[in-house]
Amino acid sequence: TIHFFEDDSTISWLLGEPFDLPDNYVTANDNVDGDLSARLEISGLDLLDETKESDQTIYFAVTDSAGNRVENKGLTVSFQNPAFTMNGVAIDGYLSGSSVAFVPTSPNLQHLSITGITNTTGGFDLFFLEEDFSEIDANGNKVIDPEEGTIVVTGGIDTNTNQPFISALTADANSSIVSPLTTVLNEMIKNGSTKEDAQADLAKAFGYSSAIDITSYDPIAGAKNGDSNTVAILEANALVVNTLKQITAVSEHMNSEADSIKVSAQVAKSMANLVDEGISVTQELQKTE
Repeated sequence: TIHFFEDDSTISWLLGEPFDLPDNYVTANDNVDGDLSARLEISGLDLLDETKESDQTIYFAVTDSAGNRVENKGLTVSFQNPAFTMNGVAIDGYLSGSSVAFVPTSPNLQHLSITGITNTTGGFDLFFLEEDFSEIDANGNKVIDPEEGTIVVTGGIDTNTNQPFISALTADANSSIVSPLTTVLNEMIKNGSTKEDAQADLAKAFGYSSAIDITSYDPIAGAKNGDSNTVAILEANALVVNTLKQITAVSEHMNSEADSIKVSAQVAKSMANLVDEGISVTQELQKTE
């Protein structure tokens, strides 16, 4: 017998992206031979045209050791335009070639994570198909709210230094900037603060203008345009990211299997706790440098 994941004989796929059958989406078994997935035959893959918005079908067949054969089991590949697009920029310096993932908050939706790669100026696009978007958008308001997921950036190259980026940055789902400061802000939101309150408290703790929304403000572009607000933002970002990198490096040295995302989140959470307590994070971090 040939089985599809969750018995769904249609799989949605992003228009323009070559189809790549997900691992274990199609399996086969027999009451005598057991698992026959390795014997699955696929036809029609070479006929798929990812440039056409349409439903196209590929077929599966399998034969057991007795010669019994099941064939023409069709899987429909539905090439679709995205229902929702998330755009952003990843900043230490601009991070190039970094992995970007939107991770839904609900543990039941972790399999719907959307991924992408940053370009040479840190930009990224994450595309959501209608089926996935409707599940993530729990309240049906046609946007993804801060509490519905997190943007995570890892790896890549810091284009300011041309050095590998070894830490991890996060931001809430409504952010178009992912930076060291948004990583702390994201932990404050997780701690229960509203985004507005967290922004104000974070600005006070680091000494920059509370009029700046760090989840949409690009300080590198601001600096090029002569914006006076950029100095304090860039200094605050540098303090946070240097701490993240140092602790991540130490953790990886002590344990080669250390998870940079978890390490960074824990460090950012500690900073968030300092902010919540009304402590000047700038002064605390400068003590460690």
